Amino acid sequence: MKIVIMNTVPYGSTGRISYNIGKKAKDKGHEVIIVNGWTKHRREDEDVIVATGFFSKAFHLLMAKITGMDGCFSYISTLKLIRKLNKFQPDIVHMHIMHDYFLHLNLLFSYFKKKRIKIIWTFHDCWAFTGGCPYFSISKCEQWKSGCTACPLSGNKSVDAYQKMWDIKSRFAKNDNIWITTPSVWLAEMVSKSFWHDKTCLVIRNGLDLNVFHYRKSLIRDRIGLVQKYMVLGVAFDWGIRKGLDVFNELADLLPEEYRIVLVGTSGAIDAKINPKILSIHKTESQNELVEFYSAADVFVNPTREEVFGMVNIEAIACGTPVVTFRTDGAPEGVNDDCGIVVENRTAQGLVPFILEVCEKKDFDRDKMQSWINQFDENKCYNDYLDLYNNVCSN
Repeated sequence: MKIVIMNTVPYGSTGRISYNIGKKAKDKGHEVIIVNGWTKHRREDEDVIVATGFFSKAFHLLMAKITGMDGCFSYISTLKLIRKLNKFQPDIVHMHIMHDYFLHLNLLFSYFKKKRIKIIWTFHDCWAFTGGCPYFSISKCEQWKSGCTACPLSGNKSVDAYQKMWDIKSRFAKNDNIWITTPSVWLAEMVSKSFWHDKTCLVIRNGLDLNVFHYRKSLIRDRIGLVQKYMVLGVAFDWGIRKGLDVFNELADLLPEEYRIVLVGTSGAIDAKINPKILSIHKTESQNELVEFYSAADVFVNPTREEVFGMVNIEAIACGTPVVTFRTDGAPEGVNDDCGIVVENRTAQGLVPFILEVCEKKDFDRDKMQSWINQFDENKCYNDYLDLYNNVCSN
């Protein structure tokens, strides 16, 4: 089988997932090409195609900011990519994140439809069925169900641009050779309410490398001076209102003195917005150090307001740390009663009693947590994709 896997960048969670699916497919004897956009953090593998150059991406970024439309530029780069795809003659194209100033999507989808190439599109956010927003839970917007004519998030961008993007994407859904996957049941339900509603949509979880993410003894508490305190951990790499930074700021004043909040993934700019009672960790040196933070914590708190699934929740659980999270979108799907608590009252005050309960009662058993987390083993998830490839090709 000849497989093309596409993602805007080769790094981050989606870059890792797309690359590892390709590696798994190669190990099974399939021919695989990875397609990414331009980035200074790129892989040097011979089977990786960099579809856009620096200037192409810069131009695309500029035009997207001017027009409010992403995925409508990089025309020449996309033509060159299509020539390479024609030469390879793929049986399946597996797409992941396709926005972020990547390709000319209209041209690419026209090529896919003309050649009747089978497409699997993994939605990692909601962009594929909105006028341009990857999330809409905070704004409580439902315009995407019928068109984006009155976008509350348009800002300085033209509302017409959002409607045009919605129209363009809705035409993609008329291709009969497209299958959808999502990492959460919540996102699959949103897909069923969109113009993709008549497509087969399967839930395939984002997997974890359980050889890396597991409980281990950690010296982190000694390093950061929290030996005599309860450690309340938060991890994100885009701290702001979406990830509940304001909630942590409020929590820092509500929790007793023997509790200390530690936030990982911050920056100098974020430090200026953080309650001084919070310990800020800008960046871990490696995944192994991140695992040490997870393993050292008494509780992992995730007050997210928009979340497709919540990988940080299952990362914490894999490291033996119970989770307290808001009932937001797909975030509760990684947590059961043996692993943590899902909070209905999405405020700092609503979190406090559950944080105290987890830390002081210590009712959570690591063996039960491990039993739950085994379903998220990345090898199982990648095999689910290979099974889907086989089913699609035999359809």
